[in-house]
Amino acid sequence: RRLACSLSLSLSLPTGPCSRAELEAAMDSSKSRLISAAPFPAFSRLNPRLSECISSDYCLPYFIQFLEYCKGLSLLHFLFACDTFREVGRTADAELHTDCGRDCGTDCNHAIGSPTQSIKSSIQRDALDIYVRYISLNAKSPAISFPENLRQRVENQISVEGGHVRYDCFDEAVEYVRQCLSSSYLPRFLDSSFCTSYRLEILQQGPVLADMLLWEPALLPLMEFLEVHGHGHHVLFWISVQAFQGHLNAVGFTSANLDDVGGDAIALYDTYLSLQARKPVHYGRIIRGIVESSISPDDGIITPDAFFDCPAVLLPLHGQDVF
Repeated sequence: RRLACSLSLSLSLPTGPCSRAELEAAMDSSKSRLISAAPFPAFSRLNPRLSECISSDYCLPYFIQFLEYCKGLSLLHFLFACDTFREVGRTADAELHTDCGRDCGTDCNHAIGSPTQSIKSSIQRDALDIYVRYISLNAKSPAISFPENLRQRVENQISVEGGHVRYDCFDEAVEYVRQCLSSSYLPRFLDSSFCTSYRLEILQQGPVLADMLLWEPALLPLMEFLEVHGHGHHVLFWISVQAFQGHLNAVGFTSANLDDVGGDAIALYDTYLSLQARKPVHYGRIIRGIVESSISPDDGIITPDAFFDCPAVLLPLHGQDVF
């Protein structure tokens, strides 16, 4: 209640009378539009994770060139082969279950040449091809060095009686290769000229403010640039919001830290959002109202997303102006 009283003094109301219900409806509508139209990304494309390296249309070509240069391209080929096998195998399993009318395991017998037996044989051939090409001791693609116990477990799974090979038989091997890529190849890729070329392509595409904010090597020069052009406080506000959300996520909101959390929220609001803000970011009445409602809720519990909308609207408000 103390927070609500202090914040209500600086609430910017529309011209003319406006009920609380009308204000809440406007805030809800604005919040919905912001969440759906401009969600703030969780990571920077300038610092890709392994999942982005092997799935992004922009990053994958550069990662392929890097792996080819390092003679490690077979690791990626193995992941793609196993991914295709898993999808095909999952579909085949569904067909087998439909055909059997029950849980189809090694006890489900079919005549040789039947459609079900044909599906099993095809899946087993595909599994053996992957094993011979990438996992066996005499593998055609020797860049992957699997531990012997892992190799044996995979071999046992694809050499089952009845020929019913499970679609997840390579999952353990896939996880091993992903860990190998993450620990041995990804760090070198991020420091390579291949990744530099990828980053240049990203920077040339268009608005990249979020990517620069979320990648520390780009954040520092960006702050210097924005400071020269009078926008430095926008980045400082974003950093402060991230720190506030991270702290609240870590410690939670309890009666013991009520004053500390509430004080931090009010300090952020007073510095950047209130009508008397020392470093105003000019989000307008609706966003200001949403934040006020979030940091002075009826139940007194401030949530980590109290300033959720503000980072999202940083992009359309300032991204194009800056770049």
